[in-house]
Formats: sequence, C-alpha cells, structure tokens
Amino acid sequence: MSKQAEHPRSLLMLGMYLAALIVAFVMIKAEYARDLRVSEARGAASVLGQERAVDSLKTGNAVFMSLFAESGIIKWSYELANSHRNSKAPLFNQEKVSESMMTKTDAFWEMCRLAVQRFVFMLYWLPVLIPFIIAAMVDGAMAREIRKWRFQFTSTTIYNHARKLAGMIVFGVLLLPVIPVKLPILIYPMAIMLCAFMVWASIANMQKRI
Repeated sequence: MSKQAEHPRSLLMLGMYLAALIVAFVMIKAEYARDLRVSEARGAASVLGQERAVDSLKTGNAVFMSLFAESGIIKWSYELANSHRNSKAPLFNQEKVSESMMTKTDAFWEMCRLAVQRFVFMLYWLPVLIPFIIAAMVDGAMAREIRKWRFQFTSTTIYNHARKLAGMIVFGVLLLPVIPVKLPILIYPMAIMLCAFMVWASIANMQKRI
C-alpha cells in the first residue's frame, strides 16, 4: 500500500476517534458509560472467568490512572470545566454552565475509562490468537507454493478483496473501544480470526510476480 493511501486512512481513523469522543462529551451521560463498563465486565467474567476478568479490570484501571490521573490531565480538565463558575459574563447562568460542563467531563472520562478497559480485553486475546494468525500465514504461503508448483492460477480478485477486507477489519477492531454501545467480549477474537482468514486468502492468492 502506498504512503499516499496510508495517510488518508490514518487521518480517517483519528477523525473517527475524535468524533466518538465528541459524541461522548456532548450526548452520552456518565451513568450510561459506567453501566456499559460494568455490563461488559460481567460479560467478560462469564467468558474468561471471574479471576481473569478481575485481573483485566485491575490492569485497565491501572493503565487509565497512569495515563490520565497521575499525569494530572483529569484534574486539569475538571478545573477547566469549573472555571466558568467564577466568570461574571452577563449572558449566561454561569452556575448552570459549570454544572453542565462538569457533567459532560464526567461522561468523557467514563468513556475513556471504558475504552481503556476494552483495549485491555482486546490485548488479552492476542497471546491466544497469535499462534492461529501465524499458522494462517504459514498455511497460506504453503498453499501458494503448492499452486505455483502445480501451475495453478491464483485469483487476483480474491487477493485484492481479502487484502482490503483484512485492512477494514483491523480498522474496525481499533475503533471498537470508542463505540458507545455494548460490545460482547467475544467480538474481539472473532474479528481477529476473521482477519487471519483474510490474511490466509490474500497470501494464498498472491501473484507469482509482485
């Protein structure tokens, strides 16, 4: 893939991340994001087991605190949200504006905490699925070699579509943590396995001359 194609895709992903966080700041309530986090944690416990789910939650909380709380970003954001309270601007009820900003800031950080928790759950599956991905790549390469020695044709259409679908799946998986809806814990391994299959299909149908 050319650098010109990668650059717009990176900007698109960044834009969608920012859009999701803006939606969280403007529309989502803190209670809703908190309920999502608790509900998904319970779902993780039913699949991964109570002990592993608790360990993942502790890891997510530690990462969140390290990134945002200990660095002072959360404190600064609340001070900024509360700064309207002492303003003497005559056109607005500064008390209500400050309360609204504090509420929206609560929702924003709850969504960030949910996103970090989802990233931790996603990373939890990688050690389990990495051997599967490697096996898919090796098997795809072997399938390509077999076709080459048998003088069988490979499908350019399958190659192009599988490569594009693999990129779209990776793109979607990276966006999952900021989607403000409930996600089943098994969506991460299912997406990764589907991506591995697309990688297999693209490698198996890679052209003999690139």
